Amino acid sequence: MEINDQNLEVLATYLHKTFTLSGNERTEAEKTLKQIERNENYSSLLLTLCERPTIPDEIRRASLTNNI
Repeated sequence: MEINDQNLEVLATYLHKTFTLSGNERTEAEKTLKQIERNENYSSLLLTLCERPTIPDEIRRASLTNNI
């Protein structure tokens, strides 16, 4: 995945789903994140997401947690 606004939005959406949804929807979001995680730019995407001041704090924290 390239580091661009569209991909950052997708990543933020799935991170958000993991802590706002439950059941199968949450599981599907987690599976999608696992697929994205295989990308060589995954860590860079998370760090970029974290440093964006326009991103809600809970998503920025989630991006840090996923980057550890």
